[in-house]
Amino acid sequence: MIIRPLAIPEVRQVYNEYLTADFSADERRPLVMIERAMDKKLYTCWAAFEEDRIQAYAFLEVLPAKEGGGPRYLFDYFAVVKEFRGSGVGSRFMRRLLRESLKDASCALVEIDNPAYALDEAEREIRERRRSFYIKNGLIDTGVDVCTFGVEFRLMEAVGEAVDREQVCRNYSDLYRVFLPPRVFDRVIAFRE
Repeated sequence: MIIRPLAIPEVRQVYNEYLTADFSADERRPLVMIERAMDKKLYTCWAAFEEDRIQAYAFLEVLPAKEGGGPRYLFDYFAVVKEFRGSGVGSRFMRRLLRESLKDASCALVEIDNPAYALDEAEREIRERRRSFYIKNGLIDTGVDVCTFGVEFRLMEAVGEAVDREQVCRNYSDLYRVFLPPRVFDRVIAFRE
């Protein structure tokens, strides 16, 4: 498995060929917004390849390093291409991405659909499996719940051994404030107690 960042033409291909199939329209950020953020170094996209075939991809918001720390990341999308699902590609990609490509990060956050807000038992089980996937691959369940654009999330963190709720909330807020004006942020982001 080769893991490398994607150039904008490759991002367009992944977006149009895979991401639009893997994520519903209401979950997709417009491609033009991703491209603009990449130009400003506020977004990065990575993929796992085997013999020039994309097996998995990750799109991340990024805040450059600030004094005394490394860059901060928020996984916007993480998916395994359909034909490779269930083969262990996702776990290998996640572990290597965190260990090799994002090793200097001071924070790497993942939003998962909060199991407590599942509509039924089948959906709760799917959400718990996703949570278990991230835990198995080294992320920590922060216990921080947040409603973002009306979607109830639980935040997982890939960097650090102990969770500091205030720092998790601050990092998450900082990552979203780059893309949202204060008026909008205050309306669409709400941390749960």
